[in-house]
Amino acid sequence: MKKTKYIKNIFFFAIIFIIILLITISKPLSDLDELWNYNIANNIAKGLVPYRDISMITSPLLSMITAIFLKIIANELIVTRILSAILGTLILYSLYRTMKILKINDNINYLIIIILLMNLKDFFCLDYNWAVALLGIIILNLELKNIQKKEENIEYNNLKYEFFIGVLSGIAICLKQSVGLLIAIASIINNIIFIKNKENIKIICKNILFRILGIGITILILLVLYLQYNTNSLNAFIDYCILGIKNFSNSIPYKILLYDKNIFIKITAILIPLTFIFVSILILYNLFKGKNIKNYFTLLIYSVSLFVIIFPISNNIHFLIGSLISMILLVYLLYKSIRKIIPNKFNKIIKFLVIFCCSFLLLYIQVITIKNYIDTTKEYKIRNNISHYRSIPMTDSIYNAIIEMDNFILSCNKEVYILDSDAALYMIPIDRYHKDYDMFNKGNFGSRGEEGKIEDLKEEKDIIVLIKKDGIARNWQTPEKVIDFVKNNFTKIGEILIFDIYIKE
Repeated sequence: MKKTKYIKNIFFFAIIFIIILLITISKPLSDLDELWNYNIANNIAKGLVPYRDISMITSPLLSMITAIFLKIIANELIVTRILSAILGTLILYSLYRTMKILKINDNINYLIIIILLMNLKDFFCLDYNWAVALLGIIILNLELKNIQKKEENIEYNNLKYEFFIGVLSGIAICLKQSVGLLIAIASIINNIIFIKNKENIKIICKNILFRILGIGITILILLVLYLQYNTNSLNAFIDYCILGIKNFSNSIPYKILLYDKNIFIKITAILIPLTFIFVSILILYNLFKGKNIKNYFTLLIYSVSLFVIIFPISNNIHFLIGSLISMILLVYLLYKSIRKIIPNKFNKIIKFLVIFCCSFLLLYIQVITIKNYIDTTKEYKIRNNISHYRSIPMTDSIYNAIIEMDNFILSCNKEVYILDSDAALYMIPIDRYHKDYDMFNKGNFGSRGEEGKIEDLKEEKDIIVLIKKDGIARNWQTPEKVIDFVKNNFTKIGEILIFDIYIKE
């Protein structure tokens, strides 16, 4: 029986991987986040140092791991797309394991995973937010498994386990310092649910100490051994990732999610905050009644820690990533409530309906995915003469723009800066990199902010600067002060495509 379930799981998640992979590799070249993340790993693979040589505002671990794959396999964007399909599949499998540990019916588990797949499939990419979400879910699963063992009266007080949780929490911080830190704090606070009496407080304190030790050692390896002694970039890390936060003014309010065209996002954006409130009240009520609150408390605390990803930029992708654990909390709450009110005689009917829905939806997703893949490969051309973009579909207009821009840049006898969010699109194929200018966004310049970039441009000599023409929309994160400085202090000498060409006299 177990072997049959094991084979069924392999088959199910193999299909999910293929679906995500086909969607991912067939995406036309256009996603700026994808290009920025690839470009960071690309430059690490070439030997540049994060923060000192590369503009980054998050912890470097994912980019460092990606760089290893780029060096071993091929330094091509397609490699990161394959890795993103693996990451997406691991996230969905980990969520399935979460529901399994919570003893939710297996058929319902499959249905929930399929519903999540339908809504997440177009957003999967190799990104630190997805990576830290995976770590958060893995840690949650270990916590829930620990609760399950103790409820089954299995004596379990393994300090190696506590240290391992700490290490994983430390790795989460090394993936994204802000959310990772909250996950680490959640892992420490979660120990309080095991306090029974004065006698076991010492044990709990020891567990907490070993978790803190695991967190500390992991961060110490990154900050001291790598950033300080190996690359001498610790000061730059502090400047970009900590002090530079004050210049990050980009934001999208949460209420925007309520107007999203995706019905699933609209509904869950309302339900999840309500779930937090209801579960908090439920925990307090059961606590006073002396009932078990461990699963709810653990789910809630990790849900909240991951939910922070949504802020300050509350767009659909940040919401979907940040609410992954919250959605499982919602499912668990509904499942526990519905089981109490549905008579057992309806179990067979419900099982049949769930299996039917699973089969239909999975088949539907497969058919749509294959159709879209075929249509995309027909509509967009794959050209293998552009370095780093081999096997990536792209429109004729983007292909021609890359060729024309790169020919222009290579023909110039001066350094060319593109002060636009699209800069990486053109610089990647010719292996050029200009730290803060190739991810030209507010909040990406460290503690000196836009004023610092203006001062740098004042000191530059023999440079050509490209900015988008007036009337052509720029990215919403564009540092307009720097753009205005160039317009007012540099001399316009011509145009190329959608850009005005400026030189410094």
